[in-house]
Amino acid sequence: MIQKKLADNLNWTLLHVLIVIYEEGSISVAANRLKITQSAVSQNLKKLEEQIGSQLVIRNTKPLKLTPMGHYCLQVAQTIFTEITSIEAMKGFNSHLLEGEIKLLVASRIHNQKYNDFLVYFKKNIQTSL
Repeated sequence: MIQKKLADNLNWTLLHVLIVIYEEGSISVAANRLKITQSAVSQNLKKLEEQIGSQLVIRNTKPLKLTPMGHYCLQVAQTIFTEITSIEAMKGFNSHLLEGEIKLLVASRIHNQKYNDFLVYFKKNIQTSL
């Protein structure tokens, strides 16, 4: 039940902020890249940590370092955004003409209705393999 609550309430933007903080190694540089204030990045990180229930970033190091839970969340976030990128690549195609193979990596601990809806959309002529 707790996992479902997190998946239902998690703001996906917060995961993107975590990715950018990790890539840039600094909250201020992440803020510049995201075109938001340093305070907004810090607040987003704090919200994510509150939702996860664990510290994700060690703030007193330069560059910033992730905690073990931070690394785990980063891996999950990167997986999610890789899948979102694959959806983005589908833009502009006529859905009636789409054929081919789509490979999806599913994080078993994540439940999201939009992701489920996406899978149902492609279920009509689906062929699966493990």
